[in-house]
Amino acid sequence: MTGREAMKLWELYPEVRNLYEEYNGILLEDDSDWKELTEKAEQLITESMGTGMKGALVLYTVAELERIAKKNFN
Repeated sequence: MTGREAMKLWELYPEVRNLYEEYNGILLEDDSDWKELTEKAEQLITESMGTGMKGALVLYTVAELERIAKKNFN
């Protein structure tokens, strides 16, 4: 998924965009924030069992947050 595709899908699933915006500044060493993020992501995925695209978007968003955190770590 490209960033442009994700942005379009975030329009359809604003709760996933909110997840991205809330945790956009997360750092690798913020263990409690990562735990909270994964719990919220798991909840969104569970809620989306009938919508595979939403679940895929949640996973993409978490991976993107991790990529950003790693980039900011270096």
